Amino acid sequence: MDGSYEADLRPWDHAAGALIAQEAGAWVGGAPGAQPGGALTLACAPALADGLRALVGAE
Repeated sequence: MDGSYEADLRPWDHAAGALIAQEAGAWVGGAPGAQPGGALTLACAPALADGLRALVGAE
């Protein structure tokens, strides 16, 4: 899998997933102007971040 996005996450799901992704070298972000969190979390290879944000309408 090259990228993933999730919405409506519980805090424990976001914390665990974001930590694992970041430790593996992934970019983890959220909607523009917001931190990744329960509303929207995106994770992917750093080079794919802009494309993933565009695909899910998070630009």
